[in-house]
Amino acid sequence: MRQLSKIGIGPLSMLTSVLSNILERLLDEGNKYIVNFINLVVLAAMLNRLPIILRDTKVAFLQQECRLQFQTRGVADYYSNFPDVQIGLNKVASNMDLFYEALPFLFIGCVIFDIYAQRKNFLLREKLTAANMTGSWAKKDSYGFIVTSFDRLYSAGFYSIPILAVYNLYAQSFFTLYPSFWPCNFLFIAVHKIMYEDLQAVTFGLFLNASFFFLFYGIGRNRDNFTFFIRYHAMQSVSLSILFGLYQTVFKFVLYLQPQHGLLKSCFWEADSVIVWYLVMTPMVLSAIIGIESRFPGFDEAILYHIGVRPPKKRPPENVDEI
Repeated sequence: MRQLSKIGIGPLSMLTSVLSNILERLLDEGNKYIVNFINLVVLAAMLNRLPIILRDTKVAFLQQECRLQFQTRGVADYYSNFPDVQIGLNKVASNMDLFYEALPFLFIGCVIFDIYAQRKNFLLREKLTAANMTGSWAKKDSYGFIVTSFDRLYSAGFYSIPILAVYNLYAQSFFTLYPSFWPCNFLFIAVHKIMYEDLQAVTFGLFLNASFFFLFYGIGRNRDNFTFFIRYHAMQSVSLSILFGLYQTVFKFVLYLQPQHGLLKSCFWEADSVIVWYLVMTPMVLSAIIGIESRFPGFDEAILYHIGVRPPKKRPPENVDEI
């Protein structure tokens, strides 16, 4: 019986290896098409929402100025000297309009820079591919890749998933305790509509459910199409989402399953959770916009374990004899 089982292990392992290789090749071939399709869908949803976001931004700043003037002047002075209040509102509106008028020039500059950077990155990738005779996975990356404007916005967008996860659960308590921050809510609402309405509708409700696999496999392990910078931030957003899921489980156990904790304490804890989590995520998002990787202890080791370590920089020769 043991001999028969040993005989059957060989063909079974061979069949498993063949099937896994076939599946791996199919995923590699379809990966670039799936990723490009999702990128196109996300970009179309953002462009569709952009006029609404710009309008809501202007309205939010004007409302904040009205609230500030009302609190500073008082009721009587506010209504009796409303022309003076209107001057302040017009100044805020003109500053916003000036910023909006500068956006097309900023966009054109980013496009020109991206065209140049994409060309340089394409030539560098061809050079790496030609020099990589063995097809080594570790030699498909380099510090020479330029971080484009699209790469920065693309990487910053990965964090919308953990940001909205915190917002959906704890933002109500935060804005209830700190109503002065309510004008910031419009930005979260705009991102929420893009993620939970537009993208979910286009993908038949599969976008959020498949986002983990999209980031983990479609980008995290894809050295052929994505640079180290994009893969790093994609996996950092996944790690952050997993850590928040664990925190949410502990949070429910401590607060909601323990009768001695009241509703008010839960509200304060939720508001504090929003502050802490957004303080953690802010440097991550800013580093993505700046074009660097935020090397947080613990996160960094887990991310590099999945996406691989980037080859070290080549040091320039110190003297002429080394050339």
